[in-house]
Amino acid sequence: MRKELFRAESLNKSFGQEKVLKDVSFNLFEGETIVMLGANGAGKSTLMKILGGVIPKDSGRIFFQEKQIHNHSIPHAKALGIQVVYDYGSIINDFSISENIFLSAKKPTFFNPKRYDGPALEYIRLVNLNRSPFEPAASLSLPEKSKVQLAAALTADPRLLILDEPPLFTTEEDKRCLKGILDSLKARGSSAIYITHNLEDALYFADRILILRDGVSACLSDKSEFTKETLITILSKTEAPKASIVHPPKNRELLRVEHLCSRKLSDICFQANAGEILGFVGSVESGKDAVLDALFGLHKVESGSVWIEGKKAVIRNTRDARKRHISYSTENRASHSGLLPDMDVKENLTLHSIRRISSFGWINKNMEQHFALTYLRYLYNKHVTIHTPIRHLSNGTLHKLQIAQCISEKPRLLLLYEPANGMDLNSKQETLSAIADLAAGGTTVLIAASLESDDAIKLCHRLIIMREGRIKGELVNSEITMSNIITLEQL
Repeated sequence: MRKELFRAESLNKSFGQEKVLKDVSFNLFEGETIVMLGANGAGKSTLMKILGGVIPKDSGRIFFQEKQIHNHSIPHAKALGIQVVYDYGSIINDFSISENIFLSAKKPTFFNPKRYDGPALEYIRLVNLNRSPFEPAASLSLPEKSKVQLAAALTADPRLLILDEPPLFTTEEDKRCLKGILDSLKARGSSAIYITHNLEDALYFADRILILRDGVSACLSDKSEFTKETLITILSKTEAPKASIVHPPKNRELLRVEHLCSRKLSDICFQANAGEILGFVGSVESGKDAVLDALFGLHKVESGSVWIEGKKAVIRNTRDARKRHISYSTENRASHSGLLPDMDVKENLTLHSIRRISSFGWINKNMEQHFALTYLRYLYNKHVTIHTPIRHLSNGTLHKLQIAQCISEKPRLLLLYEPANGMDLNSKQETLSAIADLAAGGTTVLIAASLESDDAIKLCHRLIIMREGRIKGELVNSEITMSNIITLEQL
């Protein structure tokens, strides 16, 4: 008979008038992995924050190893052996990888980071991170930072590991690595809860699958009872909307990049027409994100030139980029998203368009409200209002808010990193449809995507395949197939 590690009974949580969790109950056995699925705003992240001691529950009971938990907090959760890895979070850029991994081992009186460089290498290899323990965390990509967070959690030998949508892997090797880690934990009697929107991953990692819908635990069953099709049916109350037809781009060049070189890029040359959706595809270290960063002034360029509508554009920083009507939904939402966590949805939506709703330095409150309501629809979440503080939003809704903020700027050039990442099925289709409509109106869209981003790739008129900072080839329309992408990527 299986022994129960954790049980939640009738958990409830509200933020103001919005009830996020409604009598949620489920249990977790020792040596088990539960995958949690649900739409953005279903309550997944809120539930995990309660389990991790970040926020209190309003009512209900939590049991851990058959003992009821009272006065739960982050230190209490860690004392119980509960470790949480979020989609972004506790990484200190000025510290080395080694220091970040063993930060929780710091003593109040003295901390010698060199003591941990050797052990850090073991954990770096365990999470399949090809970096030296001495490297600064600032040099890492978002998936690499997530691996560091996972390594830090593993140093505590967790009894319960919670993975709240972290972008841990971009390759099949990373995926097998995580499966091995979870299997190793299970063999020792520990358990895991993994939140994802990827249905293939859910079926790959899970022993049981828990589905949340509108704050209610709609279903909890063994994964053998599900297929991808049945999961789609359960997750979607109605049939997911289809993306708009992608209109052909206009026969007018908007962007031209010539011989762009930097620390991460080598001789990048391409052009894009008005209304074109151009994708950059490759692995984490391919340089696809560096191209977008360079066009937005986040990545220092050593040589080369950028031309916008036939005029040479010098882009040294984000202010230069915005002057040229360039918007960017970035990889690192925590650092460069342009979202301010202490403000509400309305204030964040209007932040970069303040001149359009103000006169002589004074904000017109009626215009501000009308502007925010106009772009609120891009969040596709009936539970969110323009007055909702963004610290209460789920990770997927934050991503949609960032894209809505970019669209509100009415850009000529829109840069998107993994535009559908972390979104539920309906939100993904709605977002991709909005991007297609924007391109149809003449906006040029550049998308950086991984090989697994099938929906985003299908949206593109052209794909540029990248590897190790170089362009390996280009595919157009009907040539865009996974076999062609992989062939070029391996050249």
